[in-house]
Amino acid sequence: MFKRQPSKPIEGYMFVDPGFNTGITYWRYCRVNPYDDSNSKYQYICLQLEPDKKYKGIGRQYDLWKQFNNLLDDFRPHTVVFEDVTVRNDEQSILAAKSGNIIKLDRVLTGYLAACVFKEIDCELLRVVDWKGNMNDAQVQRRIKWLTGLEFPTPHIADSFGMTLNEMGIFK
Repeated sequence: MFKRQPSKPIEGYMFVDPGFNTGITYWRYCRVNPYDDSNSKYQYICLQLEPDKKYKGIGRQYDLWKQFNNLLDDFRPHTVVFEDVTVRNDEQSILAAKSGNIIKLDRVLTGYLAACVFKEIDCELLRVVDWKGNMNDAQVQRRIKWLTGLEFPTPHIADSFGMTLNEMGIFK
């Protein structure tokens, strides 16, 4: 599956790219064995959370928090790694900051962090620049495809999987 061997097992880890289209990758099983070339040593789930269209305003955030809380109950991760909310020096980040969307994104992340704290699940924040540098969505997708042969339907799911590869030591 990987062009490079992972240097760290990530079983029980959940990686989250928070937002109104939250991307999540959860690793149920991952064993690092340089002598085993099969894909059977990996078992992961990738999904995206979106608020129900019937909700408006804060209700959209509440719906995401509720969905995320249910996922924590279902998957029972021991560690959740979140992409931190940052404003980078690019057009998309600056627009998000000016429109106030960055504040809404931060609220979503805060709700997710609170759910983990209440369930006593370890949390980590990963800065965007630390895992993907200045790569845009298309570049992240290409890097993942080159490393694993996998493609993902949305940039949010791809980012959560890219964070995974970073944690394993094989993304950069």
